[in-house]
Formats: sequence, C-alpha cells, structure tokens
Amino acid sequence: MKKALLLVVCCIASAVLTSCKLQDKLFEKQTQSENMVFDNSEFDDVAANFEKALQSDPDFAQNYIDLSDSYISAGYPDKAIAVLYRGYEKTHDKIIENKINEFFTKYKYDFVSVDDASECENIFTLSEFNDLKSDDYVDFNAGIVLVNNKTHEKTLISIIKLKSQEDWNFAESDLDLIGRHFDKLLISAFYGPGKNISFIYDVFKNSIEELNSGLTFAAYSNDYLDCSEDFILAAPKAYDVESFVTLYWFDWNGNVINQIPNAAMTFTDDKLYYMTREEDENSRTFKIYSSDYNGQNSVLVSTIKGENKYKNMYCFFDSENEIKYVLNDEEGNSTEESMNLKEMHDVYLK
Repeated sequence: MKKALLLVVCCIASAVLTSCKLQDKLFEKQTQSENMVFDNSEFDDVAANFEKALQSDPDFAQNYIDLSDSYISAGYPDKAIAVLYRGYEKTHDKIIENKINEFFTKYKYDFVSVDDASECENIFTLSEFNDLKSDDYVDFNAGIVLVNNKTHEKTLISIIKLKSQEDWNFAESDLDLIGRHFDKLLISAFYGPGKNISFIYDVFKNSIEELNSGLTFAAYSNDYLDCSEDFILAAPKAYDVESFVTLYWFDWNGNVINQIPNAAMTFTDDKLYYMTREEDENSRTFKIYSSDYNGQNSVLVSTIKGENKYKNMYCFFDSENEIKYVLNDEEGNSTEESMNLKEMHDVYLK
C-alpha cells in the first residue's frame, strides 16, 4: 500500500511539495494526532479516488479541496496547501482562494536551524556575494517550516543554506519572514553589520528570486522592506543622514516596477513621504513629496533650498511625523529647524 500511496503522490507531484524528514524530534509525526482520520490503506483509497476525479474534471474546484482535506487528515499540510495552489492556478476559483486563506489561519511559516544531516529535496544556497568561490566561508542551514498553530507540529518544506565570507555566526534570528503573498514568501537574511540579502521564496514552484541581485545594496542594510498584495518596497539604509539611496519597488516575481534614485523615505498611516536631493555650485535643494505607498500619485509638498553658504545643509526624516533640516554656515554657526509632515511649507535660505 505504501507503493500505491507513492504512486498517487507522484501523479500529482509537479505541484505537490515533498515532505522532508528531520532527525530532530520536533519534526516527528504525531502518531496519535487527533487529525489522523485515515490509516494508510484508507488514505491510499481516498487519495486515489480524488486523483481520478481530478483527472476526469480538472476544472472542478471541489476535487482539489477534497484531496487537500485528505492530506490534512493524514498529517501532510505541505501537500495539502500545494494541492490548493495547484487548483487555484488551474481554476482561479474563489472557493479555493477562500480555502487557502482558511489554511493560513491554522498554519504559519517559520524558521528553524537544522543540521547537515537533515534531509530535504528542496535545498537552496544564498551567499553574501553572487561570485562566492572561496572555500573559506561560514555557513548555516535554516529550515523553512510549516507550523500548526494549535499543536505546534512542524513540517520541513525547504532548507536555505546561508554562506558568508565574513566571520559571522548565523542564527535563526538572522532570518526574517517579512510577509506572504499567496504562495510566495518575502524573506530577508542578515549577513552581519551592513549586509542583507532579500529574496522571494515561491513555495509552489520551489524557487528563489533574490531581490538584491544586480542592485547596489552593498554596504547597506534594509531599513524598510515592506510588502502588500501588489508590490514589495525595499529601501537600503544609509549610515548617515547625508547618504541618499535608490528606493525600489518590486512585483512578486522579483521584477523592478518602480524606482526613485537619490532619495530617502518614511511612512505615515496613509502616505509615503520621500525626499530627493539636488545640488549645484550655488545651492542645495531638498524636495519633499507625498505619494501612495507604491510611489505613485506623488505631490510636491515642500522645497527646502539653501544658497551656497549653506552648502553643509542637510535634511532628514527624524520620525514618522517630522522632518528636520540642519544648517551649517561658513562661520561655523549651526541652526536646526523642524517641520511636521502634515504642515509642510517651502523654505528658502539666502
């Protein structure tokens, strides 16, 4: 019967994630689980019947839901959600979408550290530098797990191997699950002071897309890494208020869909505020804009301009609701002013 079960799983396999085995007792299946409705033979028969139904009518949403429910009952939540993803990709049925949302009220994704002996078919390597060729590195194996919120049982889905040339001892806390959009996870890996790699893990396709590839994120850490159903916003953090960077918006496939160069930013409850800096031999100018969170529909709300004697003027977001500008004139005198973001006005210093 085990062979029959394997055959059923293989029939639906391209979209079904393979369960992974760990030595750690945290990942041992609970043999007396209250969810274990079927014994092996019963599950073989149920899965086979649902698979036949899918083959005969692949556009019928309920077939995917029934098969998913059977996997949940048998203790395979990773296969259950994979079937739902497969069904939604095929049918785009609202019933399956609701079932996916219901699934994630009962389960969540998380990280655990795993040892080299842990077995998993889905293994990915992320290095601090794309051209990492040296054998002189430190590494850390992080497991992405699906956690039952009630029983706390963990199912290993993938192993992420982090490699770095720096003398950095990785920990679970160095991985941050920023958010989830349907079958994709937005994750940030911390490589020590000033170094991050952000990536999208596609659970359904078992693939990783690095957001940092080809971008000038080196020497910065992610100050803001935020996501919604429509986009991901990444803003590298500079080490001083004089450093302005490029703000990037990505879609959930990792493509850059918008960017604002030479800028700094902050959030409020309903708006994104960002400033750009311009300068020439006579003056320095900061322009502050408000916009939607996606960077669109921007409106210029303030211009702060200083003539050449204020060349050492700098401006920065001091808090979520305040902007500050500091003036250092040629005589060494320093002046600091601030404005509330809701009461922005133009400033011109001669």
